[in-house]
Amino acid sequence: MSALPKNLVPMPKQSQVAGIKSQTLEINPTNGSSSSVYGANNNRLIFNVGSIPNGFLNTKKSFIKFDLKVTSTTANSHRVAAGIPIFNRMIVKTGSGSVLEDVQDLDVYDRLSLNMESYSSASSKNALLGWGGTDVQNATLQYAGTTYVKPLPSGVLGKDQEFYIPLHLMGSTYAFEVELQLAAASSVAQRIAGTDTNVEFTITNVSLQLEVVNMPEDVCRKLDVAICGGEALRIPYSEVKAYRNNVPSGVTRHSVQTHEVSPNVEKVMTVIRPATFTIADDKFAFVGGKKAAGGNNIVDEYQYRYADRYAPLQPAKTGSNSNGALANIVRELGFESMPWFSSTSTNGDSEFSIKSFFILQDFQTDPELVSGLSTMAHASPIETYLTFAANTTDALSLETFAKSTNALEISGNGVASKGLIM
Repeated sequence: MSALPKNLVPMPKQSQVAGIKSQTLEINPTNGSSSSVYGANNNRLIFNVGSIPNGFLNTKKSFIKFDLKVTSTTANSHRVAAGIPIFNRMIVKTGSGSVLEDVQDLDVYDRLSLNMESYSSASSKNALLGWGGTDVQNATLQYAGTTYVKPLPSGVLGKDQEFYIPLHLMGSTYAFEVELQLAAASSVAQRIAGTDTNVEFTITNVSLQLEVVNMPEDVCRKLDVAICGGEALRIPYSEVKAYRNNVPSGVTRHSVQTHEVSPNVEKVMTVIRPATFTIADDKFAFVGGKKAAGGNNIVDEYQYRYADRYAPLQPAKTGSNSNGALANIVRELGFESMPWFSSTSTNGDSEFSIKSFFILQDFQTDPELVSGLSTMAHASPIETYLTFAANTTDALSLETFAKSTNALEISGNGVASKGLIM
């Protein structure tokens, strides 16, 4: 069967149903106002998202906005890391109190997510939001105070949610409660000049910018009947859970167990960081790559296992003469998703091999389907096996993030809760 290229046959655009419009809502924290200062002594931000009549939330055009200012005894001596990973915990609840997400070590996952983004996406953020440039430029901006915007780091309300959220169907006083907790300055700030160890950061003018699509009442009513059919509405979303373990010094082999119970584990990601930091350290340098500083703590190979299933099938070799880990990640993410592959030194060493090392295993056959790893059958954990090229020289922090599919379930009477994907 033969066919003409589709670009040869222009198709007219269809008209949108009359009366559909979108609006941007700005929501300030309920535990403060736009003028409130959040920092070390006031580190919780709580937002209530209302049940808006005939309103659907477009999460792809929703984000958090704030002004960030760094202060210390010596000006321009510190900076907050690229990507501004200043939140270390996020809790998302429905208006009826059901917890949909509770992500800890969010600052680490935030930076890991930035490392996994494509060149084009990361470059756009650098250009528009001021995340790129030299350390001194970043420090100068942050000491003067500058505005940043970030997608809400949420599976149900973030940029990766593919469906509009029907706020009007959630019958409580409000649809969602979002709580963000700030990380300590010592966890996200890096000293880049001098010897000053006294550093803080604050954020002000904080707001959630939400894009809400409003439907005409008659259209919305018909749509509700068609979507719900008188039964519960189930909206899938991805939830991330963090698991932290320690790797002692003086070992060449180490294994950890991750007890993630889910009908659909999408992927597992692991990063390794030093167990302790000084104020001058890059807190988001992920160690373990084959060009690790001093040639220490290099991961020689790794493998995940669940019950009798191994992933990858053979251990991925990552040591000094192998790019097995990089090849495994490129297979999962694609070649475009490699900003950490760029050379950073005269001999061509990459970010990945020096300070952006991470391991990742995608368990999905097709991301459009429930095709991942089911850990519901029995109580076996997901095990991570690491072999180091030599004895570890110091203690390490090993942080694993498991991403699984869940469902936001909205009943016919408007009660929303967390349910399992079917």
